[in-house]
Amino acid sequence: MEVPALSPQDNMRLDEEGFFRLEEGKGKPSFRIYRWDRLCVSIGRFQEPPQGIEWVRRPTGGGVLLHGWDISFSLVDFKERWGSTPKRVYLAFSGKLLKVLRALGTEAKMESFGGKYNRQALCFFTPSVGEIRVGSRKLVALAMRTGRRAFLIQGSVYEDFDYGKASELLGIDEVLLKNRITSLREVGLDKEKLLKRLWQTLEESVQFSQMD
Repeated sequence: MEVPALSPQDNMRLDEEGFFRLEEGKGKPSFRIYRWDRLCVSIGRFQEPPQGIEWVRRPTGGGVLLHGWDISFSLVDFKERWGSTPKRVYLAFSGKLLKVLRALGTEAKMESFGGKYNRQALCFFTPSVGEIRVGSRKLVALAMRTGRRAFLIQGSVYEDFDYGKASELLGIDEVLLKNRITSLREVGLDKEKLLKRLWQTLEESVQFSQMD
């Protein structure tokens, strides 16, 4: 499956535009699976920009997330289709993703602890309810934004991870990174199988939402 690689700015612009179109009643539920055309970090809506590395601001929350080795995805849909509160919406989506990962043979689990992000927090260093881990290492990072009627969820999973390069870029000890982050390669997940199941899950969600 071919996954487009766009600039950091274009990736975040497309996700944000989809969210606002649905929120304003001018669009339909939609989803994307995408890559990044270069190494960079994305930061949450209220975080301070980092130094020494290209960055882009996400339309959702969460912490600093390194991109370039990951597969990212997003879903824009109506809140009412998923739950009565933002937390229910978030957990309903995460539950679908967890089923996909378990069906592919992983021992994935949903994070139950709700940590808080500060202005410098790295996404993979702060546990968040609904995100997915294998053992103690985070496999899937998720962030969400809700409006009056619509929501946007953005997610990321690493195909592979260069811990040495990441240590240089982020200024974090390589051992600490290895203790917190894992990738598809490390857990033995077939990338193409995951992409196919993820696409089907997102597509089915949107088709359901668009039913009369």
